[in-house]
Amino acid sequence: MDNLYFVDFENLQNIDYDSINKNHDQIVIFAGQNQSKISLDIIKKTQPLGSAVQWIQMEGSGRNSLDFHLSFYLGYFIALQQSLNTKTKVHVISKDADYDLLIKHIQSLGYDCQRRSCFGNSTKSTTEVDTKAEIALVPVEKGQQSSHTASLPSQSNKSVPTISTSQAAGSKATEELTTSGVYDTLIDQLKKIGKLKRPRTQKTLSNFITSHYRGRKKDLNSSKVVDLLKANRKIKIADERISYLF
Repeated sequence: MDNLYFVDFENLQNIDYDSINKNHDQIVIFAGQNQSKISLDIIKKTQPLGSAVQWIQMEGSGRNSLDFHLSFYLGYFIALQQSLNTKTKVHVISKDADYDLLIKHIQSLGYDCQRRSCFGNSTKSTTEVDTKAEIALVPVEKGQQSSHTASLPSQSNKSVPTISTSQAAGSKATEELTTSGVYDTLIDQLKKIGKLKRPRTQKTLSNFITSHYRGRKKDLNSSKVVDLLKANRKIKIADERISYLF
C-alpha cells in the first residue's frame, strides 16, 4: 500500500475521490454522530473504490471526539504497518492545525506522516517531514529496545477497519511478503467455506494454512498468518477455540 488517508469529515468534505488508486491506496473517513446522511454524489464516487474506502462514524458527541478517534486509529495503523515492515505514506486530511504537534512527533520517530488541508492532485502538505530520517516502518528485532514499539488494541467484539496488505512495499523482507500474500488469499478462501466447516481451533487453522500454502509460498510461517488474522479482527481466539468475525 502506497498511501493511507485519514479524513476528518466533520472538518473537510470536499474530497477528490478520483485521485484514489484502489489498488495501492486506502482511505478511512471519520464522520460525526450527526453526519448520518451521505449525498448520492459521494456514494457514486466511492462505490467503485470498494474496500479501499472505509467509514467510521462516532457513536456519541463530545468536544474533540472525532479528533481523538482519528488519533487513536492513526497510532493503531502505524503499529500494524510496523509489524508488517512496510513503507506507507500516511496523510491526515483536515484543516485543523491541532493535529500538527502529534504529526511532528510521529515524524520525529521516523514515520512518513503529514497533515493536508485539501484532498486531490494539488494537495499540499501543511507539515514538514524530516527528510534526513529514514522513512521506514521496521519491526524491532528480538532482544532489542526501540521507541517505535507500540501495542495493538486488545481484542473486542467491535469491528476495527483493516489495512489491505496485498500492495506491500517492494522492500519488504521475503517472510513478510509471504505472510501477507497468504493472508490475502486465505481470507477469500475461508469466505467460501461455511463458518461451521472452518477450522475451529488455532492448531487446526495452522494446519489448514500449512497444508494449503506450503507448496505455493516459501518460508511459510502459519503462526504469523494467524497473528495477522487476530490483529485485523478477522478472528478471536479464546481457550484455543476460534470465532470468525467475517
